Amino acid sequence: MKKLAFFSLVTIFLTFQQPAFIEAVCEPQHFTYSQTQFPYYLIINGVNNILLNCQPLQTEDEIGAFAVNNGQEFCVGACNAYTNSISFATWQDDSYTPSIKDGFTPGELIRLRIWDASENVEYSATATYETGNGTYGSGLFTEISELNVGGTNTPPEISVNIGFSLLEGAEITISNSMLMGTDSEQGSSELAFTINDPPSQGALKLNDQPTSAFTQADINNSLVSYQHTAEDASDDAFAFVLADPCGESVNGAVSITVRAINTPPTTTGISDVTVAEDSPNTIIDLTAAFDDVEDEDLTYTVQGNTPYLILLILPTAL
Repeated sequence: MKKLAFFSLVTIFLTFQQPAFIEAVCEPQHFTYSQTQFPYYLIINGVNNILLNCQPLQTEDEIGAFAVNNGQEFCVGACNAYTNSISFATWQDDSYTPSIKDGFTPGELIRLRIWDASENVEYSATATYETGNGTYGSGLFTEISELNVGGTNTPPEISVNIGFSLLEGAEITISNSMLMGTDSEQGSSELAFTINDPPSQGALKLNDQPTSAFTQADINNSLVSYQHTAEDASDDAFAFVLADPCGESVNGAVSITVRAINTPPTTTGISDVTVAEDSPNTIIDLTAAFDDVEDEDLTYTVQGNTPYLILLILPTAL
């Protein structure tokens, strides 16, 4: 008779502890825990806003609540992320099994983890509390308005940036041995370079078309190039922002060395010069007859002469 009365009291206690809006539809597969006679309910809102590696939680991902025993965390309740607002029971330590801690102690800090089912990785999470003070047993239930997951995304890095050189007027493919961004959480196709200060002496191209943006995958596939278009051989550069899909970014700049091509001088021809017999030495100005695109100083070499004639060859640059 006493045993029957005990179970009746437990049933009444459980019914009283469960708020009317709690829906027991959680089906966690990863987090395991023991159910005791004493539940305490957590409500977590904004589940759809929780991001793991820039992606929202999936239905099979799970949120678990943890307590501590001898310095080790253990799960006391969990639920899968099946909707934007989830609620589930966490379980208090059973006082009838004093040798085993199988639940939380009232007043103990609530610890939360999120399990990424696709990667089979657990992440710690911090909560913003709408109801309760962040400990088990504070009020009838605890309501969480926001969960933030730490350590799931880091900014990209510029692992290679040695610049490059080319001849004036030439085009060069930018390879990943010249420029490479990396990210421990993202693939090459998700790392985007956006040019915020374009080159002034040439143009960047993607698939042979002018561009101001490309990905690391484009570089890896030899689709990005630089074309020098200026008339002279001035060095060039461009600046960029490297970003991942989560909005983390890093700034960088690429230096470009342009090497001059030494083209031979050109001439428009030398006009005939008439000199009177026995006249003194006559100076013939050749500067208007020859030109050099590099604006080099020109020297003139005598190719051959006679007592009556001086022959000149085309000038060469110093």
